[in-house]
Amino acid sequence: RYLQDLMCTVVSGETNPEDGASEDDIAGSDDLISTVPILDKFERLREATTILQLERPSDWSAMAYTVGGEGRDKLKPDEIKAVMLLRVDFSEDAVAAVCGGLK
Repeated sequence: RYLQDLMCTVVSGETNPEDGASEDDIAGSDDLISTVPILDKFERLREATTILQLERPSDWSAMAYTVGGEGRDKLKPDEIKAVMLLRVDFSEDAVAAVCGGLK
């Protein structure tokens, strides 16, 4: 989370009053930069990390993840399958069974 916050701060150009900028300078800035692309990348990374930490592929289904559901999942079904297949202890059949139900 710290790295995520740091990257957003760097991109947005936020400064601290301790850095010499007054609060009026910061509040009056019209140059707003969206950090959504950065947060999306970190969300994809978080999701891939979660997949790699599963005990078995079927745990992904048990976590009630559905691609595109409620904006939670950022990885596409083929990306989820590719990440699962990085685990040498996950059989291709088990991964195919779980990923076959993803839409």
